[in-house]
Amino acid sequence: MATLPDESKDKKECKHKDILGPLPQLRLTPTGGVDLDNVGEFIKAGASFVGVGSALVNKKLIAAKKWDELSALAKQFTAAVHAARK
Repeated sequence: MATLPDESKDKKECKHKDILGPLPQLRLTPTGGVDLDNVGEFIKAGASFVGVGSALVNKKLIAAKKWDELSALAKQFTAAVHAARK
């Protein structure tokens, strides 16, 4: 597995495709800048999985103990990944 350094979202997506072209055996995962708007694009660009940080672990929801909302957010990420893999 290889992790690419944090850069702009567009550059990461391009790098995934560029790297996987000659090295399709690699398993790549983005670990920064992943959110609900782009998680599907990372999967479609060849990411095996994604590492989601602050876009999922919302400090305000945690401080307010809004566990149902946090769970709903996690389900949205899961659904976006599943949709991108179809």
